[in-house]
Amino acid sequence: MAEWWAWSEEVELQRLNVYRPFIKSGDMCFDIGANRGRKMFVMRTLGAKVVAVEPLFAFGDEFVPEFSWRWGKDKDVMPVARAVTRAHRVSISVNRFIPYVSSIDKAWMTESAHSPSNGQPYYKPGSLIKRVVQGITLDGLINIYGMPSFVKIDVEGAENSVIATLTTPIPALNMEFHQDWIPAKAMEHMDELGPYQWTYALDFRGRFAMSGWTDRRGLLDILDRRLTKKGNGSWGDIYGRLLE
Repeated sequence: MAEWWAWSEEVELQRLNVYRPFIKSGDMCFDIGANRGRKMFVMRTLGAKVVAVEPLFAFGDEFVPEFSWRWGKDKDVMPVARAVTRAHRVSISVNRFIPYVSSIDKAWMTESAHSPSNGQPYYKPGSLIKRVVQGITLDGLINIYGMPSFVKIDVEGAENSVIATLTTPIPALNMEFHQDWIPAKAMEHMDELGPYQWTYALDFRGRFAMSGWTDRRGLLDILDRRLTKKGNGSWGDIYGRLLE
């Protein structure tokens, strides 16, 4: 496990340049879909305190033992064993072989490029374990822990529904995307909460893919024109920042 973490940290450190503008030492960040805590490593490297939200934590070390091994004694990491959703309880599908692709979004598991219908192994019914977990909203997390300076969301297709649980603007966020699964509704919701600018980064390249920022429609147009159908040019993270 130590060797795996050494490799993971080397890969994730490439995100320092894109996370650094949003996170200062002592800031509070939310990691929604923390799983094993790989991206959280960058937040902690920058000195942030982290609320790590992951439904699989509800089952102890059954699915993500790496998290407690790496972060269990870190007092600045606060694990929350919930799914971010408006529902009080929600079903989650856990791949018994690769649990980091677990999802609560049925459409993602059956219709996206990651689905069995597209030849992918992640959500084949025979590989899935169904569990039920409690839910919490982003508003609820803010009520408990305070306003975060940055929110990372990587929830295997459920980004739109996660953002829908927020009713107040936040300073900055990023959301994972794939070329066939752009969280456009989440971006629209954020623009309804406040004036946001948008940009994006591809895969693990450690830099923004644009020289500046644009509005939501501008970014969606850029993604439509530039993304490849598959490979490292087809996925990454969308970043939003609230204008002062």
